[in-house]
Amino acid sequence: MKEIKDFDIWYKKVNKSDDEIEYLEFVWELMKTPFTEYHYSLMINKNTNNEFNEILWSRFDEHEDAEIFLLNKLENNDDLKFVGKILFCLGKIADRKNSKQKNKIYEYVKKYTNNSNDNIRENAIIVLGWIGGVNDIDLLGNLLLNDKYNKCRAWSASAFMQIWFRKQNKIFADKVLPYFYESVKQEQDIFVIGNVINALQEIIRKKFGLTQKTLNSLEVEKINLSKNKVIRYFEKLNQK
Repeated sequence: MKEIKDFDIWYKKVNKSDDEIEYLEFVWELMKTPFTEYHYSLMINKNTNNEFNEILWSRFDEHEDAEIFLLNKLENNDDLKFVGKILFCLGKIADRKNSKQKNKIYEYVKKYTNNSNDNIRENAIIVLGWIGGVNDIDLLGNLLLNDKYNKCRAWSASAFMQIWFRKQNKIFADKVLPYFYESVKQEQDIFVIGNVINALQEIIRKKFGLTQKTLNSLEVEKINLSKNKVIRYFEKLNQK
């Protein structure tokens, strides 16, 4: 097995490259080692180029002690500017069946949905969709309607959808629908509207004319047509 000094020499070479294969080869080798702290140091190194950095983060969760290592960062308030990435990485671990600290991760995620930093809230909301449940409906509903950052509102709708995929619970669906209705009525951001409608289509198994292509390209006219269909649907529902 290579020693850290060997990885250091290799890192300096790979970091100057623009070859994704070289990045992957380095990370595949590193994640097999016990050098968790060294791996982390490369991720937070401001000199690591962006593409290489993303790949380093994407595989960090495969270290055996990654869960405890990252939780310690949160508990000690270390590296605060990386909290969003830490939460995302912990979410990947907590979403797996072998997570030993899922409850602790869940509590941190809920805490950080109230953080003033947009990126931190954004990542916390995404992870809440992976590991949250019925008890998080009001929290996500409030974020969907009131968060000032458009991506946080959009990911709140997506988090509802992710929870639905795991729970398939009619009670859950019934409780979230009022939040979707209010969101569609008041929302002005086309990106958020598209994500709300996309999530709604999945949860109630009803199409409102929004395709993935339309959502990806943010076709304003088509998304607004779908929005009008959603509003008419809820109005008819409320008349029953």
